[in-house]
Amino acid sequence: MKFDVNVTSAVVAEISEKLVHGKIDKVYQAERDEIILNIRKQGGVFRLLISAHSQNARIHLTSESRENPKTAPMFCMFLRKHLSGGRILAIEQVGGDRVVRLDIEANTELGDKVKKSMVVEIMGKHSNIILVDDSGKILDSIRHVDFTTSSVRQVLPGLFYKEPPTQPNVGAGLARPQTFCCTTGGLTPPLQENISADVDKFFAEKDFAARMAGKSANLVKLINNNIKRCEKKISLHTKSLADADGREKYKIYGDLLTANIWRIEFGAESIEVENYYDDGVIVAIPLKSDISPPQNAQRYYTRYNKLKTTEKFATEQLAQAQSEREYLETVLDSALKAESNAELDEIRAELVEEGYLPKKFEKGKKKGAKTSVKAPEVMEFTSADGFKILVGKNNRQNDYLTMKLAYSTDVWLHTKAIAGSHVIIRTEGGKDVPDATILEAAKLAAYYSRGRLGDNVAVDYTAVKNVRKPRGAKPGMVIYDEYNTVYVTPGENN
Repeated sequence: MKFDVNVTSAVVAEISEKLVHGKIDKVYQAERDEIILNIRKQGGVFRLLISAHSQNARIHLTSESRENPKTAPMFCMFLRKHLSGGRILAIEQVGGDRVVRLDIEANTELGDKVKKSMVVEIMGKHSNIILVDDSGKILDSIRHVDFTTSSVRQVLPGLFYKEPPTQPNVGAGLARPQTFCCTTGGLTPPLQENISADVDKFFAEKDFAARMAGKSANLVKLINNNIKRCEKKISLHTKSLADADGREKYKIYGDLLTANIWRIEFGAESIEVENYYDDGVIVAIPLKSDISPPQNAQRYYTRYNKLKTTEKFATEQLAQAQSEREYLETVLDSALKAESNAELDEIRAELVEEGYLPKKFEKGKKKGAKTSVKAPEVMEFTSADGFKILVGKNNRQNDYLTMKLAYSTDVWLHTKAIAGSHVIIRTEGGKDVPDATILEAAKLAAYYSRGRLGDNVAVDYTAVKNVRKPRGAKPGMVIYDEYNTVYVTPGENN
């Protein structure tokens, strides 16, 4: 479904009937490109959503609630100043295009009544919400367009509003408006149904997914960059280990040269000796002609010791890099499936604590001031057998769930060797858990993991008492033993 001229026409017909003569009670701006007007009329209170989102621009009534920022954006404050208490005079579709104008009668600071218009332009990446005075001058817009953005049409405060060029294939010139029927997917004559409800339902999930992807994009980029850094380290240390693998040869050369030091002539470039480490096989040992025989032997010992040190260092660093990559993959998985600003905030806080993001203090918060930490809110399900199943969605929630919320007798589940959620089955003091419930919990563990699109995902399960967090381990990282494994196809519904 596209918000085309036909849907625009149907929505305008509906909101005109319901909102004209209504009073603008409140103005909200939950997103940088979205406005919600609370409009009070005798028939009740309506919520008008106006979006200039580049992919999902639209206007319609909504029943959805939005999480508003603590501090209202400047454009929201501007609209509150100019429109609060205003009365909607008319709503119309401009030129048969995807442009909607709301004429509003509002009061000035002196109490005089003035007419202003809010113009909603639904034009993909060029979508905009513009407030115009009665002379046609632009007061402000949610998106400013200057010469660097468009040489054809600028949208800036103080300029006179000019209608956008007619958009192609929008249905201008139809003999009568038609409505997109969301239930049948086709065009039908004008309907009496609630078109806003259909549009709201259609765009809700699509818009939410797009916005969450946008909000998590910087986090995902940061995490991916650090994963690439780890992979470079892993490649470097793996190569160092491969180079150090032949170090024993240099110790043998040093021993053989020391044993045959009396045979070596100064200036010789090589010597053949019996290798008493290999049944007396003759081996040719290269020499540097400009140093003494003892120095040649020492040179091989030095090379051996250097590679031995390199191996020890590379082994330690390789393990650290592999562990860090594994940890970052769990954070990436959490960021990709985050479903709220609160979840993204938890991930950011974790990255700050682990040093991947700089520490920043909230505006107005004094440095060193104590703050109450709210316990993470994990997901909760109930199996068909009536057992409560708890699921964490990020490392903070996983740690809280496994190390603090779970009892030792509860059952703990996690995908084998795949980043994902910790899952707990409440046993209420040690009740036997039916196999069916374990399978339901395992499906949840697989669904909330990086294996959610696969089949036959391996999920380990054990008693919580067998799960431990090593000292110094990163968030969400645990070890466990005495476990069993089941193979399931991921699923959320139980």
